[in-house]
Formats: sequence, structure tokens, C-alpha cells
Amino acid sequence: MKADESVFDGFTREGAESGGSGLSPRGDREDLRRLAGHDQTLSQAATRNRHGGPQSHSRASQEETLAVARRTASTLASPRRLAVRRPLPVVGADSRGHGQHGEDEPRDQAAGLDAQKKTLAASERREEERARFRQQMKDVDPKRLVVVDESGSHIALTPLYARAPRGERAHGSVPRNRGKNTTLLAALSLSGIGACMILEGAVNAQAFEAYVEQILAPSLAPGQIVLMDNLSVHKRARVRQLIEARGCELRFLPAYSPDSSPIEETFSKLKASLCRVGARTHEALAEAIGQALETVTAADALGWFRHCGYFPADSRAS
Repeated sequence: MKADESVFDGFTREGAESGGSGLSPRGDREDLRRLAGHDQTLSQAATRNRHGGPQSHSRASQEETLAVARRTASTLASPRRLAVRRPLPVVGADSRGHGQHGEDEPRDQAAGLDAQKKTLAASERREEERARFRQQMKDVDPKRLVVVDESGSHIALTPLYARAPRGERAHGSVPRNRGKNTTLLAALSLSGIGACMILEGAVNAQAFEAYVEQILAPSLAPGQIVLMDNLSVHKRARVRQLIEARGCELRFLPAYSPDSSPIEETFSKLKASLCRVGARTHEALAEAIGQALETVTAADALGWFRHCGYFPADSRAS
């Protein structure tokens, strides 16, 4: 047992000198080598006891073996054993030190990102055509522009959000059988809303030609540019003839480019007003549309034109 006692005594002295609970804090690998030596010594001592070693020392050896095992276990569980000398690496960090997100960490929150509603654009639109259009309109004074478009509405419009106690749903009701849409045909210039017409149902070629001939064309001044999207009813020959007969020019927006049409912002304001009103008959809806159009000001129109990239000459200079 002298060999065993020398190992255990050395182990105890080393721990006492370090002031710890059993292991000297000189390095992880050195501690592991000493632990491996202790395990081998304990195994040899147990083997000698099984093969008829001195019986007078067997009980003492077992008690000493248990004592060493307890000290070793307490040392491994000690906080000092888990101390580190440098900051822990980020989970999944690459060789350059850039952290990668762990599975238990929300990716968007860790990167400082918030969930946002997507702004979707048509994949069919052609950017080269849009760039060419912007270049063509660069030198055009927006005071000459008259933007024409249509917007549909119905008697089931309602705000999508409402207030409710925390944890409870907000409830509402709308007509399921809402009938045909009501279509608004309107023109927008820097002075505000211009020629308008309301009809029941979707717009067709005959209805649009009647609008241009009887309402839009008489309101045009020579030199103005009428801007429309690529709806098929806008491209009929009769429409162009009526506009050009007033000394005006007809131009079309690039395909799938509502962001270049200021009147889209007008319809957004209109729809928000109709949702708040909540008209539930077609007559009430037509009345609400008229009242909402009266709230569109020249200041609104100027902001919408600027938002779409059309800047009046006086604002360019400033």
C-alpha cells in the first residue's frame, strides 16, 4: 500500500497547496492525467485485494478508496473546475469570428430585425421599360399631367382592425351578399380631383369611351398629357382620337407599375374613408364616394405626384 499511499498523499498535498478542494488549477490536461493515474492506482489496489492481499489493510484500503473517490467527484463538480480563462465563442461561430444563430435563438430578433408586411411587386414587370419611362418623363412638367384610372368598391367595406380588451377578439359583421361592385372612374392633376364618373359593375369599352367623350375630354386643356395604365379598354382607337382631338397627348405607364401612378394614392385615401363610413346600400356608397372625393386637396395631389417621382419645375429649383 505504500505506492497507493504515496499517490493519495501527493494528491492531498497538491490540493492543500492550491487552496482548492483537491485538484491543482494548473491546466485541464495535467489534471486529467492525474485523474487517470488515480483511477489506475485504485484499480490495482482492488485487484490485489481480490487476490489475497493483506487482510489487515483491506478495510482501510476500501475506506481510503471511497474517500478519494468522493474528493475527486466533489472536485469535478466544483465551480472552480468549470472556470474559463477566455470568453466562450458564439454558438456556430466561423473561423472569422462572425456568429451564427443557434436553434434556440430567434433569428430575426437576434439580428435586430422585426417582422414586416411584404411589399410585393409583379415579377412580370420589366425594369428596363420602367427606367426608359422615367427618363422620358424626367423633363415633363407635372402640371401638364392628368392621370386617369378606375377603382372598385362595395357595400361590405369595413376597417380591418378594431379595439378590444386584451386577450379578446374584436368582432364585426358585413354583408356577405354584397352584389356588384361600384366602379369609380376619376382623373387626378396637380390641382386635385378632376372628371369623375360612378357606374355599377365593372368598366367595359363602351362605358370608358362614354366617360372620355362626355366627361374627361371636355375638361382637358390643349397641351396636357393624359396618363393611363395598360388596361385593354384604355387602348382603344376611339379613346386616343377623343383625347388628341382636344390638342392633348395620350401616354401609357409601364406594365405593372402602380408605383408610377399618383392616383393610386388617391384611391388609398378613398378606400380608408369608405371603410370608416361603412355604407351598406349602393346609394349610400355612391354618396360616401362623393364626400370622400371632396376631401382630396391640391396639397394631397402634390404630395402624391412627388411620391411617384414627378416634381414640378418650381420644386426642382428649390
